[in-house]
Amino acid sequence: NLGFNGENWFQAMDSVAEQWIIDAIPEGESFTLRFRADKPEFDEAELDKLESFNDSFNRENKHLKVIYCANIKDDTQTAFGYIQFLINAGLNVIAVEFGNEVYSGTQANFVFDVYKNWFEPLRLLMETNYPQIPCLVFLAPRAKDSGVLGGRNDHKTFNDVAITYINSKANLHPTVHIYLNDRECPVTANPVT
Repeated sequence: NLGFNGENWFQAMDSVAEQWIIDAIPEGESFTLRFRADKPEFDEAELDKLESFNDSFNRENKHLKVIYCANIKDDTQTAFGYIQFLINAGLNVIAVEFGNEVYSGTQANFVFDVYKNWFEPLRLLMETNYPQIPCLVFLAPRAKDSGVLGGRNDHKTFNDVAITYINSKANLHPTVHIYLNDRECPVTANPVT
């Protein structure tokens, strides 16, 4: 299963790039796109482009899976409406992420309750309408006992509260961004269990 982050994908994609992705996937296999609806420059027209991208996969007996990254700071009904549009259009939404690194110092400042208050209305709508679709709660990158290097010391407090909340609800799962590089981002050379 191949896939990628998808940030700005539909702003840069042309027919050659689209065909290159489709050709790279063996028949009957799938490609996972993390669809970034949380970006400030998100354009609703990207939903139509995503639907068309899915149609291109279907014509070649290949499958597109979508991890939908929702803008949880936007109007809840709008964010939920985008998800409904994709599902009604026949896309395979395999998970909904609650924002992108919303725990960060520039947004929730590593206070889980601030982040939770932004995503809770969307979580309730997902739980009521699409209980089969996993929802993803962000953890700060230094997950406890993960072997991940880097990150801030206050990540642990945020993560402990987040994990307690995740474990108290049905169909919630953690998501974490870890990079294989030498910048200040948290890094690891080993998979996180």
